[in-house]
Amino acid sequence: MKNFHNLISRVLTKSNEKFYTVTEVSKILNVSTRTVYYYLYRGMLKGTKRYNRQLVKESDLNEFREK
Repeated sequence: MKNFHNLISRVLTKSNEKFYTVTEVSKILNVSTRTVYYYLYRGMLKGTKRYNRQLVKESDLNEFREK
């Protein structure tokens, strides 16, 4: 699973923007993954679906944390 995540990270960082998985975001925000999905569903946190996964750009996460 970690190798898959590293592959996704390498592909997505070509845009010079770091992306986080829902699990990583939950650890950063110190909330459950279910809460992160709720934030995404409600539009409180911007996310994008890539490779059948919900991902959050670092800039969007920083913006969310500032609110």
